[in-house]
Amino acid sequence: MENHRERPEIEQAAEHGVGFVARPSLSVGEPYGYCAVRVDSREKLRGFVLVALPWTPFEARLKAASRLVAGTAVVVTLAALLASYLLGRRLVGPLERLTLAAQSIAAGDFGQEVVVRNHDEIGTLAHAFNTMGRELAQRVEQLQASRRQSEENSELMETVLGSMVEGVVVIHSGKRILYANAAAGPLLDLPTAQATGRSIFEAARNPRVQKVVEEVLVGRVPERVEYEVPRTNAIVA
Repeated sequence: MENHRERPEIEQAAEHGVGFVARPSLSVGEPYGYCAVRVDSREKLRGFVLVALPWTPFEARLKAASRLVAGTAVVVTLAALLASYLLGRRLVGPLERLTLAAQSIAAGDFGQEVVVRNHDEIGTLAHAFNTMGRELAQRVEQLQASRRQSEENSELMETVLGSMVEGVVVIHSGKRILYANAAAGPLLDLPTAQATGRSIFEAARNPRVQKVVEEVLVGRVPERVEYEVPRTNAIVA
């Protein structure tokens, strides 16, 4: 019988206890799988047990298993990509709607509502954003109503003051003229239409008028004064 001691599977078994090699059979020429196991007795080598089986069926099964593993890996990868896409859309979609709504509110459209069905942090953020938008809309409406009321009151005040026969000059703390009716013309050195926004000391250069203005601005009640308006010979009290 042929000596198998130098076969690679026997050499592996001699060194490691078990050896396995897939190689063509020297006797039949077809691929076989050889498995050798070392047999010891009382710490002495007694021999080897060698099993040889045709390798073709195992190779076919191995290829089938490899294809199965590869297919499973592809399916798992596609499933992971799909899950990532769906999760990304679930997160990105509401954030995009929040961004568009914020841009609309910044442009002055306070009626924007963000519809988000999430019950997580994004849903809480959308709810807070909608509440903020409604509060901003109410504040803006209140400011606009106050502005309209102020404009109406201002127009009414101008109508009342404009119809008075007494001259009226409205001055703020910066000593600039806010309003002067037509009857205040004799008090000023320029037409009342040009007086608004100018310094009272520029519009009325009479020292006695300037003194009265100074006393009023510091909280004192001035005495009644009379003076003659230049170029008109009119007496103003």
